[in-house]
Amino acid sequence: MVGKPDVYKIKRSQGVRELYSNFHRADLEGVRLPGVNLIMADMREANLTGSGLQSAVMKWANLQSAVLYKANLRQADLSKANLKGANLAFSGLIDCDLRGANLEGANLTGANLRGANLEGANLRGAILEAAHLENVNFTQANLERCNLDRATFINCCIQGANLSRVDLTALNLKGLSLKGVRLHEANMQMMDLAGNNLEGAQLQGAYLQGANLAGVNLQNASLEGARLQMCNLQGANLVMANMQQAWLKRANLKLANMLGTNLKKSNLVGACLVQAWLQVANMSETNLHGADMGGANLQGLNLSYANLHEANLTETRLDGAWLFKARYNRHTIFPTLTEGFYPLKHQMVPDGVMLSLLSHLDIRRFFKPKPPDSSELLPRELY
Repeated sequence: MVGKPDVYKIKRSQGVRELYSNFHRADLEGVRLPGVNLIMADMREANLTGSGLQSAVMKWANLQSAVLYKANLRQADLSKANLKGANLAFSGLIDCDLRGANLEGANLTGANLRGANLEGANLRGAILEAAHLENVNFTQANLERCNLDRATFINCCIQGANLSRVDLTALNLKGLSLKGVRLHEANMQMMDLAGNNLEGAQLQGAYLQGANLAGVNLQNASLEGARLQMCNLQGANLVMANMQQAWLKRANLKLANMLGTNLKKSNLVGACLVQAWLQVANMSETNLHGADMGGANLQGLNLSYANLHEANLTETRLDGAWLFKARYNRHTIFPTLTEGFYPLKHQMVPDGVMLSLLSHLDIRRFFKPKPPDSSELLPRELY
């Protein structure tokens, strides 16, 4: 660490300080320069521990690996600044402008960011443990792999932010708009997000086991491969959502709106789909073993190759549903015959237990025999 700056010049013009300098590795511990102009200054690895830089203009400044421990940066302009790997632990960043700043890997443990603007900032891998995050703007910010353990998260805006691979279990996000947020493989187990807006959110591979998502808006959201076991999705809006290969074992989807939802190859073992709306949804190759679909609207639903063993389909509407080679067993409960539903008519496949029961039935009455091909009527030697 250099004892003094290499070159510096301070001018006073109408009470505004302007500082032009190279502070690379400079020792500026405890310096008091409120309102100083440090635009594009080189302050790499500088020691600014306990410094007073209130309202300082540090736009585009290079503060990579700088030490700003317990520094006062209230209302400072650090937009587009490079703070990669900087130590900002317990610093005061109240109402600070950090738009587009690079804070990748920065240490913000215990920092006070109340009212700070971090729109479009890069916080990938940053440490925000026990940080005070009240009324912070994280719009379009990158928070991938951030440490938010014990952070105070109050009334923040995270619309369009990237929270992939972040552990959010300790945060209170109820009532917060998560529209368009990227939450790839994020840990949200047991969280209460009832009524939240997650429209268009990207939740591929997210961990949501046991979470409360009752009444949430997940329209057009991507939940491919998400873990939603025992999750409460009662009354949720899942219109056109992508839930391909999602894990929904014993999930509660009662009254959920799943119009056009893609659930191909999903696991819905023991799930509750009572009175759910599943018109023109895709459930091909889905495991619905023991699922309760009583009273659900399944018009135009694709259930081809699905597993319906022990599933409950009483009082369902199956007009136009495609059940080609869907598997069922003697415990599967279908709509009554008076409603005109015959499994074999839909080319469903009974399991081995039922084949013996059907051996004595003339199932030809369900199908029109295929007329033989004309070539079959000719002697083999003629064609």
